[in-house]
Amino acid sequence: MNLNWLGGLFGHILAGGLGQKVYETDTPFYRTIPVKSGLNSTSEILPYDDAEAIINRKETVAVAKCVCRAAQVELNNDCGHPLETCLVFDDYAKYYVENGISRLITKEEALDIIKTGEKEGRITQVANSQDPEVMCSCCPCSCGIFIVLKMFGGTSEEVVSNYYSQVSVDLCAGDCHEVCQGRCLTEALQLAQGKIETNVSNCLGCGLCVNSCPNGAISLVRKPQDKLYHPPATLFAAYEKMEEYRKVK
Repeated sequence: MNLNWLGGLFGHILAGGLGQKVYETDTPFYRTIPVKSGLNSTSEILPYDDAEAIINRKETVAVAKCVCRAAQVELNNDCGHPLETCLVFDDYAKYYVENGISRLITKEEALDIIKTGEKEGRITQVANSQDPEVMCSCCPCSCGIFIVLKMFGGTSEEVVSNYYSQVSVDLCAGDCHEVCQGRCLTEALQLAQGKIETNVSNCLGCGLCVNSCPNGAISLVRKPQDKLYHPPATLFAAYEKMEEYRKVK
């Protein structure tokens, strides 16, 4: 599929009204799901936040080019991350394949894309539904969703994830803070009195900082029960909720 048209529209769309509306509702367009291995042993991962479980329960899996990254390539801003990192499932996968947008892959190949992405500093995001139809391995350098988040923020910023990073003061050395801070898109990790602290309101709960810490001082913790976000049943239900919120406002 020819994506040459994307480059010219990318910045205009993100900087305009559409970009701002992505996060101004109480229902996020996409959700961040965590690096499972980074979870604190006392924190159970929710079924709709488990990338491996989501992929394994799908019947059909396909991979497509990342539209955001392809647009940046057209703008001569190639960040070096691979293009084929967006996963689509079942009916969505069949539609994408039939229209030449994606190609079929195995579940093992899909899991490898996600695991490799975590090692290379990409964040796993899914369509905002209980059984996600789409899963992306998003790089902070090109991802339109992250660019909009940093530009505008909004009501739904607080519910993009059910987890946050927690730093052990006893284990944190502090003198290697550039390592974990360099993995944090939203600058949620800050050095204070020689130790790293987490600004929970800024934390995406992605877990990339966990595996980068040489001292094992960072882990992911699930938010309290009253702070958990339970996504709509389907992506279309999420869109309807977003539209209802805007009508009220």
